[in-house]
Amino acid sequence: MQESRRHRTYDRQFKEEAIRLVTEGGRSVTEVAHSLGIHENLLHT
Repeated sequence: MQESRRHRTYDRQFKEEAIRLVTEGGRSVTEVAHSLGIHENLLHT
């Protein structure tokens, strides 16, 4: 039997902060995604 995946949603504030960490914090997308526990593709879309 296949396990169902949970679809997480992130509020606007979370997304804006993640992008700010990349654009203003001088960190890479990979670093920020890893520190937030999300896949880096979520920051590219």
